[in-house]
Amino acid sequence: MNHDGLLNLLLAYSASHQARQAKQPEPLELVSGFLDHAYRHLNQSLNDEEEQKSNATLATAIMLCSYEIISPNPFAEGITWQVHLEAARKIILARGGAKEMRSRDPVSFFLSRWFAYLDILGCFSGNNNNKNNTIPLFAGQYWTVDEEELGMMADFSVDCFFGFTNRFIGLLTRVGELMRQADVEKRRFAEGVRDMGYTNHDSEWVPEGQIYHDALRVREQLEESRRHSLGTCKHTQQTWASSEGAGAFDDDRILPDDDNSKEMLASNDAFHWAAQIHLFRRVLNYKRDHQCVRDAIQRIIEAMQAIPELSNVGNAVLFPLFTAGCESTTPEDREYILQRLLEIEKSGMNQFQRARILMQKVWETGSGWETLINGEFIG
Repeated sequence: MNHDGLLNLLLAYSASHQARQAKQPEPLELVSGFLDHAYRHLNQSLNDEEEQKSNATLATAIMLCSYEIISPNPFAEGITWQVHLEAARKIILARGGAKEMRSRDPVSFFLSRWFAYLDILGCFSGNNNNKNNTIPLFAGQYWTVDEEELGMMADFSVDCFFGFTNRFIGLLTRVGELMRQADVEKRRFAEGVRDMGYTNHDSEWVPEGQIYHDALRVREQLEESRRHSLGTCKHTQQTWASSEGAGAFDDDRILPDDDNSKEMLASNDAFHWAAQIHLFRRVLNYKRDHQCVRDAIQRIIEAMQAIPELSNVGNAVLFPLFTAGCESTTPEDREYILQRLLEIEKSGMNQFQRARILMQKVWETGSGWETLINGEFIG
């Protein structure tokens, strides 16, 4: 390791993680010193024509983003995960964008996938009233599968890095686009109602025309994607097939006895159902007690029941757990989801605690989580 920025970041990660695992106070001044060195090195690299596009500079920005998500630096006022994610985004654009990141260089490809995860879920973690909320770099067929892997098998295979398929990435991006379109229409509806002298209620807005038809089409695509998903990752080369039930599998296939692959497929199911909940609630404007929303919540819970509490896969399912928790209305569902989040919090990743607190605020106020979120990363 001959890169000062990355070396200091690794030291910060190590000191912080060791303290959390030992249930000891985090050595804030020590960690802050490591991070300050990493900040300065990143700024210097961004101002250097040769270094600003390097893998090391991109890795530094992505790792700083991830660190601020897991354990925000209390001494870095105003330096949030969004700031570092925007720096990473600019580096990728300076390198020519997505197409250039789809290279045979394994380091660039790994960094592009890491960025993709932060980029998309970061956009879902934005307040819908925030006009500066960024849009993912690329829509449609996302850029996380390199040229040698393009094809049906790669598209529907669960990636062990994400916990869901490459196909799902494009669909989740499309859900986000429809959410932003719906937010615009809701604001227009509210302004029109106020201009007529009436009190506006968001629940009165009903999507029409292209947004409505596009939402239904994306729902069909999510169902198709989930049903055809394979619990396959190129790192393991083992195959599972998804079935009609979340967390369940087709009976007509002989499958290897691999618990990790089962858990990956259950994670993929949970993410697909969470995307449908976002369609129902934020695009189609269904109420929380709508049968489609309630069914999707139950499917996420079923998928989570297929993932043991101590499994590493469980550490990657904050997005579906949080989504189901915020939209749940029954004490039984809320208690199950709360206990799963509390168990995952023991891993020491602080974003789970902040998401759990936000979820409980939703329960207390009855408000939509997207109106209450304030910097939490839901992923």
